[in-house]
Amino acid sequence: MRALMVSLLVFVCSLGGVAAWLYHQGVFAVKTADTVAKAEDHAAVADLNTQGVKLSVGRVKAAVAVQQSAAALARQYRAEAQAAGDANAPLDPDRAQRLRDADDRLCRMDPSLDGCAANRDAGGSPAFVLAPAGS
Repeated sequence: MRALMVSLLVFVCSLGGVAAWLYHQGVFAVKTADTVAKAEDHAAVADLNTQGVKLSVGRVKAAVAVQQSAAALARQYRAEAQAAGDANAPLDPDRAQRLRDADDRLCRMDPSLDGCAANRDAGGSPAFVLAPAGS
């Protein structure tokens, strides 16, 4: 009888041990699954950040390309204007006024442009004056 009780006690303890081991394996598996899910989430966020950086770089490159194209066109047109036959001829007064009006509109749109905010006379007009025709 005593051997039966000891055998029963060993069996119950073994059963408890197996149950505890199985429980631990399940909890460990859940923790591992949570860790894997968190790692996948972090990887997804990193991927989105990388895609965002690539898009930003593309936009910056496009903006720089537009700026460089505009600067090249400006250089070309400036050279053509300086080499034109009438480059040193005086401007027609009406055309000079239209240019002044266009400059004023540009300065109103963006006062930080060169020749606008820092170079204004007391009347609020740009300080530079185009030479009238015949002078």
